[in-house]
Amino acid sequence: FHETCAQSDISLTLYQESLDVYSSKLGDHDSNVTDLQMRLGRVNENLGNDNEALQWYARALHMIVDMSGNFDLTACDIRVSISKIIH
Repeated sequence: FHETCAQSDISLTLYQESLDVYSSKLGDHDSNVTDLQMRLGRVNENLGNDNEALQWYARALHMIVDMSGNFDLTACDIRVSISKIIH
């Protein structure tokens, strides 16, 4: 919701706080954690923070590949997001 209202700073803060809770309660390889990492990547990408976006996308990609393998569709989506930043 906040992201679509162009309140990116609030989105970043709320996503980060949620990520900290999910990560500590569920572990880093939970789908909630990787979803939030992808959202943090997207918000940073929208803000023009390409390096930070790449870091978040890379973390999520690494965890998804560890959990589900290289051919997971979400992993493919992240690869596309990374490619758009690099291109």
